[in-house]
Amino acid sequence: MRKWMVGLAAGILLAGLSNAGLTDGAIPDYRSQSVQEEKTGSFFSFRNGIGWGMQPEEIREREGVDMIERSQADWSIMYSQQPVEVSRFHADLVYMFHQNQLKMITYDFGQEGTGSDFQYLQGALAAVYGEMREADAGEVVQLMDQIYPGYYSEPLLQQVCGWTAEDGTPIYLYYYADGAFAILYASAEIAQPGAGQYMINGL
Repeated sequence: MRKWMVGLAAGILLAGLSNAGLTDGAIPDYRSQSVQEEKTGSFFSFRNGIGWGMQPEEIREREGVDMIERSQADWSIMYSQQPVEVSRFHADLVYMFHQNQLKMITYDFGQEGTGSDFQYLQGALAAVYGEMREADAGEVVQLMDQIYPGYYSEPLLQQVCGWTAEDGTPIYLYYYADGAFAILYASAEIAQPGAGQYMINGL
């Protein structure tokens, strides 16, 4: 059963919190944000060779599966109609864009996973990205707030694990509700303090 609420971004994460399906929720209008362009030479490679800064059409072609897109102003999301295969599991997949450039990605494993599934993914991510570190829930909240302020609060996020890819991409695995967990990937630029998509008018 689909867990994603339509909205913007990683913070629009997980309709499992409300046990709702996809809805036409309002997407925040961030017209007055400053955006730092992706640095050249960033070589983070996601599934099917997808990387930061790619446009929705490129990703749709590389995925080769039915995707749904929602957009408003400078933001858009594109998500899989059906769960996709990741590791030995299946998850809902969402790509998030600002000005048609890929900025964040999430996998939602919902409440169908188990504690042993979570532990398995810890090992799988460590096999790809190296040693795991204990991450602060505030790191994830800060990323989410750039896209959907206030959607997450730190007490919601439990057992937050972190990794860093060679190009600086932060990766998080965490529980976001009772028995439900997700993986979040964020471009290195959006993860740097002051370098993300913040509302700046009046400052």
